[in-house]
Amino acid sequence: MEEVVTREPLRPIIAWSVAICLGAAMAPWLSGGQEPLAALISGFALLMGSVLLWQQPSVRRLKVGPMMYGYLAFVAWGSLSLIWTANRYSTLMWVIGLLLAGLAFRLAYALSGEEDSLWRIEWVYLATALGFVAYGGYLYLSGGYDRLTGSFYWPNPAAAYLIPGILIAFDRWRRGGRWWNGAMTAVFGAAFLLTDSRAALATLAVAAVIYVIVIRLTKRFWIIFVFSVAASLGVAYGMVALRHALQPKAVISVPGSRLSPASAVNSQSGADRVTYLHSAVLIWADHPILGAGAGAYPDVHPHYQIRVISASASAHNIYVQTLAELGLVGILLMIWLMVCLVFGTVRGLVARPLGMAATLGVGAIWLHFGLDIDAQYPALVLLIAVFGGSLYHQRLSFKPLGWWLPLGSVVVLIPIVALYYSDTWNNRGVAAQANGDYAIATNDFLHAHGYIFYNPDVLTAQGINEYTLAQLGNKAAGNTALLLARSAEKQDPNDGQHYQLEGRTLALMGDRAGAIKAYEAALQADPYNHPEYAYDLALVQSQIGQSAAGLVAADTMLAQYPTAVVVNRSADPSLRANLAQLAALAGSIRLQNGDLAGARKASAAALAFDPTSLRAQALAAVLARVPVGAQ
Repeated sequence: MEEVVTREPLRPIIAWSVAICLGAAMAPWLSGGQEPLAALISGFALLMGSVLLWQQPSVRRLKVGPMMYGYLAFVAWGSLSLIWTANRYSTLMWVIGLLLAGLAFRLAYALSGEEDSLWRIEWVYLATALGFVAYGGYLYLSGGYDRLTGSFYWPNPAAAYLIPGILIAFDRWRRGGRWWNGAMTAVFGAAFLLTDSRAALATLAVAAVIYVIVIRLTKRFWIIFVFSVAASLGVAYGMVALRHALQPKAVISVPGSRLSPASAVNSQSGADRVTYLHSAVLIWADHPILGAGAGAYPDVHPHYQIRVISASASAHNIYVQTLAELGLVGILLMIWLMVCLVFGTVRGLVARPLGMAATLGVGAIWLHFGLDIDAQYPALVLLIAVFGGSLYHQRLSFKPLGWWLPLGSVVVLIPIVALYYSDTWNNRGVAAQANGDYAIATNDFLHAHGYIFYNPDVLTAQGINEYTLAQLGNKAAGNTALLLARSAEKQDPNDGQHYQLEGRTLALMGDRAGAIKAYEAALQADPYNHPEYAYDLALVQSQIGQSAAGLVAADTMLAQYPTAVVVNRSADPSLRANLAQLAALAGSIRLQNGDLAGARKASAAALAFDPTSLRAQALAAVLARVPVGAQ
């Protein structure tokens, strides 16, 4: 029988400090934790928490067992996929995210041996959620988007982050908590309604039904429930009215409007999700055992994309996406890990029934992971890890933490720090490029890939500036651009922008045959999402007398962009300009071939895409000088 160690509890200041570190780690910084700076904050927060607990005489012990083996095997399999992955950078980011989640889980579990530990974790989460709602409310009132997004900058993960807050605050109020629990319930509920996320509402409804079944219903419950719903609706509609008052011309959507039958008919959301899942299944069919590589779905998805409108960096279902990325082995390991976590959490509920609301909130997020893009946001993964560690239960025993957790935190921070500095240099390069300082930008991007870990896109970013310098007469810069493009292709063979840079550089050097091959490779990597690839290919083909092939390339791409698709992709500021340029080029080729009717039609399409396009205006001016009856 295992010995249970008698010990002094942690001092409150230590327990609170560790809880605050966990709160800082799971807070939705900078695009829900996706930015390198956000990862740096989370990593250092977990390191500080690890050091604090390492200095204590003893903390709750996590025994080696099926759950730990499942986690280690899952991480190991994802790490092993670095050998065959489609993009090692994407896989590295996946591994880093899972290691951070493991550290957060272990810290939260160590803290769970203290009295009121879950209460502390709930409070730091509620504090981060309140800060998130405040920032989200500001963006909602002052921004152009008609749904609340907060620091996720997308409504659906924002809604998911708030689900535990609604349930925890309501449960505290129901159990006799102070008035501020009711206020938080109304605030979180209103913010949730303003996200207008149908999938999140469905998962919250499932959690609420289970909650109602489990608890003892009283008159107080129904009074609080009705008041909470009414208050949430009132605050939400008040925010809508305030937004309209502050921005009379802004788009206004009433909370719940996306639930209307008309909205459901017009929405492509459900159909799009089916295509994402279809693509994921196709990826898995080509890589049934090993998968395409951890985190590699967005890299290989363009090969399996069914139509332009279904472009996505996520399968909108983490379970099917894991099947595509890690194959049968990976999904079985994931199921093993999840089953162990469920059993451990159920044991925790038996030992600590007050964790019901938090458990249902986390369970709702797990369910939402199967309906949307949440899993690509580290803040949500860390939120699950922190609450998971707080709720997971083993037989209570204590021992000193040991040195491995702080050391592990330091090891995980090494690639995070490298990526942060690389991103800092990349941002400097982007700024210099925008200012026309191409030589400075080249040097900045050179520094960006001077670290042990970096995004291969920075190679192409430097190459673009080298190419620009080559256009200005620096021949050596052209050779450098070509080397950078080919280096990026080796590291990231599924990204068409690297091949486009190679093609443009070869065309500048006079190797048009090589340029055509590179542009064709770019379109093979991504045949849907970049009209500029087709433009570059058609332009070179027309220059060497292959006008028929150039028209095929241009028309094939243009046919994929009817008006409805262009409207759907309105978030891309360069799309209309690129389509206008491509349509104008197609019109110019037709004009050279004597097809005046086709040229006029292409000219009208180009101007419809972008009336400010110089190429479209030039074509229209030429056609204006041609007599209407001319053939």
